[in-house]
Amino acid sequence: TLRGLPTNMQFVHNDNFGISATINVETSLGQLTFIPAYRNNDGASVTFSPGFYIAEQSSNDQFSAELRLASDDSARFGYILGAYYFDDAGDTPVFNTNSQYNASFQSFDYSSQSYAGFARLNYNVTEDLTLTLGGRYTSEERAFSGVNTTANRVGLIPPFTFSQCPFINLSGNGVGPFPLAGGTAAFVDGFDPDRFQVQLYTRIANDSSATFDKFTWRVGADYDLTPDNMVYASFETGFKSGGFFFSPMVLSMTAAGVLWAFVLDYRSGLLNSLLKALGLGTLAQPWL
Repeated sequence: TLRGLPTNMQFVHNDNFGISATINVETSLGQLTFIPAYRNNDGASVTFSPGFYIAEQSSNDQFSAELRLASDDSARFGYILGAYYFDDAGDTPVFNTNSQYNASFQSFDYSSQSYAGFARLNYNVTEDLTLTLGGRYTSEERAFSGVNTTANRVGLIPPFTFSQCPFINLSGNGVGPFPLAGGTAAFVDGFDPDRFQVQLYTRIANDSSATFDKFTWRVGADYDLTPDNMVYASFETGFKSGGFFFSPMVLSMTAAGVLWAFVLDYRSGLLNSLLKALGLGTLAQPWL
């Protein structure tokens, strides 16, 4: 049931740890690079403002590893070949919000494993013109499991009656449970006919998993106008896997997203030098 909010227990406590490395080895085929990384986060917090309360406890572990081989850029043909792995696992046993008339009590865990292979080929047509072709295949396995229980207070002001409340199926004396797609709902110790108020709750569970696969690609060209000035253009696609959420509807998963992007730009070393001299930083470089 919904109760009054505490007034003396705000806190934030986070423990974070991360480590990464970059290892380069020169070979006859090019530079071999290995980048492992690990990150852990454990956190708990309680915060509130008048009429609103949030409490959270969560933990998360991430590990990633990338291995790539890059050829010498001075050759007419160049390449980057590689593989990538990412593992993400999290647990949130407590995520509670309470705004008095509506409260949500969530507990869930999730995991994600991603595998990818990629390649990029460069061809120097001339000393000034370079063509690029790249591709990446990604396969991601995602899982989600949890429960969301919500409590809601519904108040009616005379002359309205409970029989005029459109989303409550009346039974007997006007109080009883009612069905909800994807969960169950019922009244709980909140019915007060003198105050025309009823309290109800909804429980939604989601235990889902899915695999997302996608091939993405990139084509591009860059041309050196001078040693300090270059124009370039590229067309590329991107990919983001779907996810899961709590919903009373049958559909409780977001679809994967695909990005299509075209870039036409100009890069000037002279302009960047001028910006640095003026203390304004440098132009952003939208390279992949």
